[in-house]
Amino acid sequence: MVEKIFLSFYEQLEERKIELLFPEPINDQQIIADKLMLTQVIQNIVQNILRYAHSEAVISYRNEENYLIFTVKNDIKPDSKVAVEKVLFRFYTESPADRTRNLVD
Repeated sequence: MVEKIFLSFYEQLEERKIELLFPEPINDQQIIADKLMLTQVIQNIVQNILRYAHSEAVISYRNEENYLIFTVKNDIKPDSKVAVEKVLFRFYTESPADRTRNLVD
């Protein structure tokens, strides 16, 4: 599912010359989650990569006890000024042009 969502953004990633590095496949893992919400989260991650990544994003998975840990790392464009303490806010964006709602602390 994750790879399928990332690949749906293939043309945009290619335009921005962002290389995706996926891990070796691990055994199929069952995830109990709301499919729509999980899809939205992954799409948001891809959109953030498109917005802030310079040239690559590395996607990885690992099993830890009864959990599947999903990690995404990317380099940052030289001109990006990301306020790290705010990136998890629901409507946070660094570009004033992208703002459609105000942040609420």
